Formats: sequence, C-alpha cells, structure tokens
Amino acid sequence: MSQQTKVITALNAARDELQGKIVATKQLVDEEKTSLAAQKDALSKAETELAKYEKQYDGL
Repeated sequence: MSQQTKVITALNAARDELQGKIVATKQLVDEEKTSLAAQKDALSKAETELAKYEKQYDGL
C-alpha cells in the first residue's frame, strides 16, 4: 500500500469517526431540547398553580 493510500485511508477513518460523533451529539442536543421543553411546561404549570394559591391567600 502506498503512503498516499495509507493517508487517504486514515483520513477516511477519521472522517467517519467524526461523523459518528456529530450524529451522537445531535441526538444528545435533541434529547436536551425535549427535556428542557418538558421542564418549561412543568414550570409554567407550577407558576399557574402558584398564582391560583396566591389569589386565594390574598383573599383571606
């Protein structure tokens, strides 16, 4: 195998590894976005519930 072929093979392997890492990172980002959206929704519900109790307390 020529030196050029060895270099090309190594570069292709490195590219494939990086592409795999990019895909994995994108999946992690998507999972985090989903988690954050769920947390935002839960926080919004909690704030709504808190506002309801604050109104009741103010009425006492």
